[in-house]
Amino acid sequence: MKLAYRGLPYETREVTIDTSETELTARFRGQQYTIRRPVNLMRDYITSKKYRGVVYN
Repeated sequence: MKLAYRGLPYETREVTIDTSETELTARFRGQQYTIRRPVNLMRDYITSKKYRGVVYN
């Protein structure tokens, strides 16, 4: 998807996360649901960050 912020175009990266159900339940606005946790952590995905063109960790 192409987006723009203050006239500068950029594209988003779609990330899918594999999850598994836990035995924990929660309630939000009267609806009960099961908590889901990620199967593996996404440390490899977030390798470097960029702010105003400067890459840092």
